[in-house]
Amino acid sequence: MSQTAGTAGRPRQDGPLSRSVAPTSTPWISAIGSKRDVAMVLHSRQEAASKVSSSVKATTLPQPQIQKFGRLLDRASDCIAVGGHRGNGQNLISDSGNMVPATRENTLASFHRAVANGATFVEFDVQVTADDVPVIWHDNLVVTGDPLAPTFRMICDMTLAEFKGLSSTEGFPAAQPLLRRFHRQDGTLMPDYTVWRVVEDAELPTLADLFNDLPATVAFDIELKLTTPDDQLYSAPAEVTRMASAVLATVQRFSTQGRTIMFSSFCPCTCKRLKLSQSAYPVMFLSDIGACWHINPQRMSLLSAVNFAREVGLNGLVVETAELKSQQHMVEVVRDQGLQLLTFGIDNNDPDWVRKQYFLGVHAAIVDELPRVGSFAWAPAISM
Repeated sequence: MSQTAGTAGRPRQDGPLSRSVAPTSTPWISAIGSKRDVAMVLHSRQEAASKVSSSVKATTLPQPQIQKFGRLLDRASDCIAVGGHRGNGQNLISDSGNMVPATRENTLASFHRAVANGATFVEFDVQVTADDVPVIWHDNLVVTGDPLAPTFRMICDMTLAEFKGLSSTEGFPAAQPLLRRFHRQDGTLMPDYTVWRVVEDAELPTLADLFNDLPATVAFDIELKLTTPDDQLYSAPAEVTRMASAVLATVQRFSTQGRTIMFSSFCPCTCKRLKLSQSAYPVMFLSDIGACWHINPQRMSLLSAVNFAREVGLNGLVVETAELKSQQHMVEVVRDQGLQLLTFGIDNNDPDWVRKQYFLGVHAAIVDELPRVGSFAWAPAISM
């Protein structure tokens, strides 16, 4: 980070908007894949989709269906799971200058709204406080105070009490409002810090709060958020161990709920640690696949991300959806390697693109505008 915790100034901002092990005999991918073979598969799927009409029996055609997140674990299932990004969506500034959605992201209120709006799972970011409590928070920094001279802290330097003191159901303390440089709905970053005001506020929760409050039928995509700078190849091993241990301990406390859970992280070291430390839950590697610069090649290339996932025995990938549009043939390549594929990013707010991802073979889409995506006209469900 270009700024140390607790100092005034402006740090380097985060990048663009972002959230069973295959047989060992399967070779790594050394090239981009057989575009001809993949094209044939995609053509057959799209040709079948184009034949949907009143004169054709629905039971003979692949129909897109939003399914429960648990179906994601079955790589052969013909379904797509739709999940809520940071609950009911990331807080953005609309063209009219309003905060959307109106509910604060990554709060219990937001997660409940996501479920009500059709999400079959919720994605959220977990960091760990100085007293080793996993809490739900996305940004690398906690920014408070005067927008013209803000103060910056990191979650790892704050106690749970300090974190909880950032918000309340009655709003922020006037002396220390939360600030953010917001993205607009088109993805552009606003130049200045502004007070983070929402219509529906709520207390910032811990990971345990989510387990206690949300029904066990709601699946969790738990992203472990390391704050390692983009120009640093590896995260500090001690911090990786501290975070992973605290999160795994909390998950173990609630293991009797029978909740469907997966872990994800942009940090390769964290993914390795999670995979080595437990076998009960799938682990996915998050990658921008080139949407924004990072020193780690696994964050810059889908091919490198696939090879990394295969090397360490991960269950799948979560990739930036706009970048996937330009390399759609790779979806079948990822699946052929025994990996599951999820996507994230603002382009997932386009229902037509989410629908196409189903036909490509993507397993799940993490979206912000759940009412728009979850209620659009899927083809009728089928019974096989």
